[in-house]
Amino acid sequence: MHKKKTRTALDYLNDIMEAINDVRDFMGPMDMPAFSRDLMTLGAVTQSIQNIGEAIRNIPRDIKERHSSIPWKKFTDIQNRFLYRYYEVGPEEVCNVAKNDLGPLEASIANILKEIKND
Repeated sequence: MHKKKTRTALDYLNDIMEAINDVRDFMGPMDMPAFSRDLMTLGAVTQSIQNIGEAIRNIPRDIKERHSSIPWKKFTDIQNRFLYRYYEVGPEEVCNVAKNDLGPLEASIANILKEIKND
């Protein structure tokens, strides 16, 4: 029987960074028309964005409160929309999140990781 490892905030923060890197790798220089036609990439990017939302849900409240300038709720709201209202989400919205929202989140998470490393 496998013993489950207890996941830490560091694990979830690294999950976010990995998912952001995955989105970047999946999309590459793809433009919107190509992205909307490539269902595998669209699905992979959507799943990675959902994973970011789930990882954020598991980050302890004290970290979220110390870094209240990060729009944590925005990303969990996006996750909910992509999961439960998927029929309303088009490729443009997924692409917009990937291209416009993940860069600032990545910079913020990188700063938190530096803080943790320096503690």
